[in-house]
Amino acid sequence: MAVECGDNSISLMEGDSLSMSNQVSGPLSPPIPAHHPVTDFYWESTRYHRLSLLRCQSCGHFVHFPRPICDNCQSTDLAPEEISGRGTLYTYCTVMQAGAPYFVDKVPYVIGVIDIEEEPGVRIPAGIEGVDSDLRCGIPMEVFFVDVTDTLTLPYFRRLTGTSV
Repeated sequence: MAVECGDNSISLMEGDSLSMSNQVSGPLSPPIPAHHPVTDFYWESTRYHRLSLLRCQSCGHFVHFPRPICDNCQSTDLAPEEISGRGTLYTYCTVMQAGAPYFVDKVPYVIGVIDIEEEPGVRIPAGIEGVDSDLRCGIPMEVFFVDVTDTLTLPYFRRLTGTSV
C-alpha cells in the first residue's frame, strides 16, 4: 500500500502501521503550511505584515480560501490584492484542548472567523486576541501579525482600537 502526501510517498507492507512522532527537535512551531503556487502569495504577504487575498479580475470578487478559480463567475483570471485588514467578527470559540504540541502552553485561546471589510461574506479564519467576555459577533476587528518563527508569520485579529463591546 502506498500513502501519498503532497510530493512525498511511502510504502507500507501489509500489517505495518503509520504513526507520527511527538518528538520535536528545536523550538516548537505550529504546523507549517506546505508550499503551493496558489497559496504562496498569501504566506509571502504575511511575512511582510500585509494581508492579501486573491481577487477575480473579471468580476471583482475576493476568493478565499485561495483556489485557482473564482467561485462567483468561474474565471481563472485571479491576482493577489492587499486588503485593509479590517472587518467584523463573524463567529468565534475558545479552544480548551491543544491540537498540536505548539499549542499546549497557549490553551485556552480564541479562534474566530472575520468578515472582511472589502466584501462581507468573504471570511478569514484566524487567531483572535481577547477573551470570551470581551468579544461579541459583529464587533469591528483589525489584523495584526505574529512572527511565530523566522519563516512563519500568522495574521491574528483584535477589536478595532477605539471600539467597545
